[in-house]
Amino acid sequence: MTVDLVAPDEAMWASWLESRDEWGGPQADQPGSALGVAQRLDLDLASRDGFGQWVQELLAQPEAVPGPDVVPATNWWIVRDGRYLGAIQLRHSLNEFLADVGGHIGYGVRPSERRKGLASAALREVLAYAGDPVGLSRVLITCDETNAGSRKAIEGCGGLLDSVRPADQLSRNLGHSGDTLRYWVETGVSRVS
Repeated sequence: MTVDLVAPDEAMWASWLESRDEWGGPQADQPGSALGVAQRLDLDLASRDGFGQWVQELLAQPEAVPGPDVVPATNWWIVRDGRYLGAIQLRHSLNEFLADVGGHIGYGVRPSERRKGLASAALREVLAYAGDPVGLSRVLITCDETNAGSRKAIEGCGGLLDSVRPADQLSRNLGHSGDTLRYWVETGVSRVS
């Protein structure tokens, strides 16, 4: 499966809105898309201006100053033939929340494009980037135990199940309906101390 990972782009607004509708509209969770940034800034993504501001914020995330609620991150959109298919985000470090339930990598594929290998292809590319240039020797990736497609993608990229986090209100607020599976995946890069 050929997939293009591109930087977020304001020109993809219409295609992104179509995808959002597939997910279930403005209130639907879209893992890996960094919608929390738009929510934190109270941006209306249905407006071109709000969408443009969100894109600019996503492009600035690799340079973010780490804090309790923010870590540097790189965002890509999964695209084929100029059409937005999903998103994937690499968080360059873990804060308490990410170490508990969010992980280093989050991703989501629009419903009509699932079961086509897109998540696996995107995940492989981002794992390579996590190793070089970011320098992570391994990354934490989590998914809902009921998400068979995500489990298959993570395990297909070498993910080893580390632990199972019991469901609670926090994980349900993030869209998990069951327990959270916590996988560690080697990037192929060894850190030299």
